[in-house]
Amino acid sequence: SGDARICFFSGANVAGKSLDDRCLGFLEPRTNEWKCADPCLVRRNGAVCGEVDHFTNWAVLVGGGAGGSNDPCQSDAPSTFTGSILWDTLASLFVFGGVCCVCLSVLAVSSHPSLKQLLYGTEGRRIRSLRRVEHNNQRAAIQ
Repeated sequence: SGDARICFFSGANVAGKSLDDRCLGFLEPRTNEWKCADPCLVRRNGAVCGEVDHFTNWAVLVGGGAGGSNDPCQSDAPSTFTGSILWDTLASLFVFGGVCCVCLSVLAVSSHPSLKQLLYGTEGRRIRSLRRVEHNNQRAAIQ
């Protein structure tokens, strides 16, 4: 957006955090209010950088960045759930692993006779045996 790039070596308030809600701003002398000049900050060599069209006192402002879904920066960075691709991947693997465990547990219980007996309990086994006898009697009557 501007003619020059200025960079700030980030302090603890910016280091490692997303720049989506931050912007490069200056203090407007006529109104004594901070104005956001560049919502599209980037990291370069450990610094936070933005484009400016004039020189004055600049600061990285919190809450003035692009953020949201209507990104004026046209950033190519993928949107993430946790703010980090690494944590998104770990969360996805955790969910996938949990679903696999549940599926394997259901498969094991439904195919192994002793696990079925444990699942059904005494009353369930009694009802299954009664149904099996009834089913066999109906089959014998048809033949």
